[in-house]
Amino acid sequence: MKVGFLLSAGGAAFARAAELSGWPVSRFFVLTDRACGAEDKADSLGIARARIDGASRPALSAAAADRFRAEGCDVAILHYARLIGSELFERMPVVNVHPALLPAFPGLDGVGDAARAGTRIQGATLHVVDAGMDTGPILAQTAAAVPRRADTAWREALAYRQKVVVTLALLDWCDAGLVDPARIGRAAFDLDRAPAGDTLCTPGFCHEAHARAATSLLAELPRPSA
Repeated sequence: MKVGFLLSAGGAAFARAAELSGWPVSRFFVLTDRACGAEDKADSLGIARARIDGASRPALSAAAADRFRAEGCDVAILHYARLIGSELFERMPVVNVHPALLPAFPGLDGVGDAARAGTRIQGATLHVVDAGMDTGPILAQTAAAVPRRADTAWREALAYRQKVVVTLALLDWCDAGLVDPARIGRAAFDLDRAPAGDTLCTPGFCHEAHARAATSLLAELPRPSA
């Protein structure tokens, strides 16, 4: 399967997941809606990309669907700061990576909202895209305990790693044949055949190498200093 990414910022989580997946770069395609670091990340990895400039939500969504299909993408994954429309998510399977636990912390500043709430658990969510803001069916989540001394910068570093983990999970499911590109919405994902996941940080990986990579990535994060 081939995966299309719609990106609008630095692209670090996308790039790390692509590297950890072990996939050839030909199985990825990147779309952006502005000049951003994600374009540089794609170029450095040798991943084909294109940009859709200055479009309204309906126009961008339709153009993204057309380009993803033209590039042979079977599923689209968003690391993206704008809402997209039905012109995209009604034409192919589309998922979003949200850097906080849903449904508790939707919106643009989920990490900050969790920090202000003083949560002792923080996670990222992979969910199906629908017409709402972060309201689609949840496919996978990863969570970790937050130490008492953790500041917002530490939480952001954790969120980056957690976004990589749930992105890698989606790529893992594509490899395992659990994503049906002929369907849309929740029906495109056959997670009844996926492992349940043995810890909070390994959300149903089918391939042991990917599960190990996810666990090691989270273990890289140092504990906050006193």
